[in-house]
Amino acid sequence: MGCFGRTNNAAETMDKATAREKLELVLMQLATDKYSDETYNEGEYINEKLEEQEMHVTGDFVSVDKWEFEIDRSVPKIVSDGNIKQDINGNESLIGKMSTITKSGNYDIVLNKKTGETTQEIKYPVHAIEYKGDLVLDGIQAVEGATLTSNVYEFGDKETDVAIGNENAKYMVVLKVDGDLTICENVTLTSCKSDNGYGGPKGLLIYCTGTLTNNGTISMTARGAKAEGEDVYLWQNNDGSYEYVPATGGKGGEKVPYYDCHGLAGTDGINRGTRWRRLWWFTWKWLYNI
Repeated sequence: MGCFGRTNNAAETMDKATAREKLELVLMQLATDKYSDETYNEGEYINEKLEEQEMHVTGDFVSVDKWEFEIDRSVPKIVSDGNIKQDINGNESLIGKMSTITKSGNYDIVLNKKTGETTQEIKYPVHAIEYKGDLVLDGIQAVEGATLTSNVYEFGDKETDVAIGNENAKYMVVLKVDGDLTICENVTLTSCKSDNGYGGPKGLLIYCTGTLTNNGTISMTARGAKAEGEDVYLWQNNDGSYEYVPATGGKGGEKVPYYDCHGLAGTDGINRGTRWRRLWWFTWKWLYNI
């Protein structure tokens, strides 16, 4: 190894030690707060104190600068050495851009998709619903951003996200959970829909940074949107190619005579082009481990 390689290694070791020291200082204060502050808890209290120091928290993993550490919240302390985190923020994709969203609201997500020497600007209007910490959908507890009826959570706003008589659906709904998402037995997660028969939003993306445990149902049945098809670029690979949902989905069934009560089946789409083409979910740990 030459001098340049040794210098780089030494610099990274120093960077990592500095990041670890920053985190240890906050955790030491939290260990004191545990016994002195009656508002202390192992969830939101810890998250808020870490985020005040510009550290990003995902479950038990804390990002400090370009390093990621695992913590034990019950102590609290560091339980695993830092690893260089993948730069998801710089990924020119819907998921990469959503990683920068830190609160609920309406956003125009803009991608600069490069093909050879040309750059195409792509815009996705998004209604983001953000949860910090673990989210459990049990069919009993109402959650902000969703309507709960008979064990069914409908995410989004049926007054603003879906189509009306003379306008297409306006937004894609993104449920972003900075933690674990659990869907309990006999519980359904879906999107909102129009009361007037115009379907759901432009799509539903579930972005979970922890573990998604589905003991119930994730469904977009009867949520097909009144909207023009578009390519949805979910993730950009290292070679510049994309994982995406194509604009053209499956083909509907051919029409039948009015006196025939049996409709004809359509055809399935290919290469992720599904008949409804409206539901995607993403778990960061899945991507991080490949």
